[in-house]
Amino acid sequence: MTTFTVMNLRKLHSIFFLAVSITSYAQSIDIIIDEAEQLFAKTKESLVFPSVPTDKDDIQFYYPTALNKNVNLLESELKEWQSKQYKKDIGLVFKTTARYNFRDAIEEETQNYLKGSVRGELEWNILKMGYVYNRLRAKRLQNDIEVLNIESERSQKILWRRQFRIDYNFILNKEVLQLLESFLVFENEYFDVLNSMYFQKLIKRERLIEVSNQIAVIKSQQKILSKENEMITDSVSVHFMNVTKLPLVKIVLDSAAIFQDVEKIDFKEENVRLQHHPMNDLNLSLYATQNYNYSTNTHKFFPSVGIRFRAPIRFNHRKKIIETKIKILKAQEVDKSVGKYNNSITYVSEYNEKLKDLQNQYKSWHILEERIRILKVLKEELNNAETGLLLLELVEEQFKVLENTLQLKRQLYQVIAHLFELNKSIEIQNFVQPFQFEIERNQEVFCLQKSEQYSLAFQLAFLRAKKIKNITVLSSDKSIQEQLKKKNISFVLVDSVKGIRLDTYIRQEVQRIKI
Repeated sequence: MTTFTVMNLRKLHSIFFLAVSITSYAQSIDIIIDEAEQLFAKTKESLVFPSVPTDKDDIQFYYPTALNKNVNLLESELKEWQSKQYKKDIGLVFKTTARYNFRDAIEEETQNYLKGSVRGELEWNILKMGYVYNRLRAKRLQNDIEVLNIESERSQKILWRRQFRIDYNFILNKEVLQLLESFLVFENEYFDVLNSMYFQKLIKRERLIEVSNQIAVIKSQQKILSKENEMITDSVSVHFMNVTKLPLVKIVLDSAAIFQDVEKIDFKEENVRLQHHPMNDLNLSLYATQNYNYSTNTHKFFPSVGIRFRAPIRFNHRKKIIETKIKILKAQEVDKSVGKYNNSITYVSEYNEKLKDLQNQYKSWHILEERIRILKVLKEELNNAETGLLLLELVEEQFKVLENTLQLKRQLYQVIAHLFELNKSIEIQNFVQPFQFEIERNQEVFCLQKSEQYSLAFQLAFLRAKKIKNITVLSSDKSIQEQLKKKNISFVLVDSVKGIRLDTYIRQEVQRIKI
């Protein structure tokens, strides 16, 4: 009887401890599930993909840099002063010589002891190094000024691109830091959830190591980006100092035009001809002198006037030299033009890749959103810890998608800045527009064509008045394309009429007003 009682007591004791353990384990799992659900709900609410396009009127990127930083403009100012100086220089030269005889040497002509002499001469150089030469030199400088003025716009855009790179990197660093701060908070709490599950032997240690390494990477990124922003803060433009977010934009490629310096070749060719002008080898001058000789017997003052002419006797190939130099000049300009087109091809290809990568990130985001939706439905039905863990893994992936998107945005701005530098227009509002991940439906598009009833100038004025921005132009209408590019109006090329004909729309508007 005693033995049976002891055995029963031991069994009851074991059952009691087993029940307590099961209850405690179940309570621990419930706590972990609650923590995971709270972390998911708190984090998911703040995660938003930047797919909402910005208003085009809010895109303000181009702020001209200070003119005192443009070396071309400073050189142009210097050459302007030099040109004025040459124009005022008519070629007058004053010369004077004085001699004194310490040994009482006999002058051969007069047989007198020449004590000293003074000679003053006023010379007017007419050709070489004189009046005509200075006029040619002033004209060459004026041509140099025209070339510098043509190049100054490009130089100004190069300066802008360099400054803009500092500005957009500063702003994007702030965006990334803000995202990393949220990512780090999530990863720390996620690590705590995983640690609790690992303690309960629900997961392997590999996941803990992965999250731990991710936390270390985030902290390292934060230090580097914070340090970079500290270094460049003093160089950031005033306009961008308080900006915290940049919009996603894309280029209107159809209305873009590569910057070509064709007109400056004429000035350079003229300078080559002026440099080898026939008058440059001839020297002609008029002079007037006043002489004074002092000797033992006489003191003589006598004026004189004269003319000097000097011309080299040689056979030259001036015309051939000019022709060859002009050929070299044209070859250099063609090479520069080809280089610009090569750069544009490179940047357009890179731009296309970045747009494709952005669309892929957007697609990845939607896939993750769909998986989260499915898992949430399953969690409501199954309510197990593993499903909650998968939800947190998907949220972690969404953070990485946002991080990749910001990196692509940085690269996209870099490409856009380079392409804008190569573009003729300085109106960046007409060069870029908000990026749309999804094509808008039911958006009115107007086709601009030549009309017998309404002139092109009137149609362009109507576009501005109505603030119509979605314009298409037929590929064959070259004249309209040139006019729109001159007016810095963005458009899209089409092979056939797409959308509403603008002249038809104007006619309908006029009838509506009359009614």
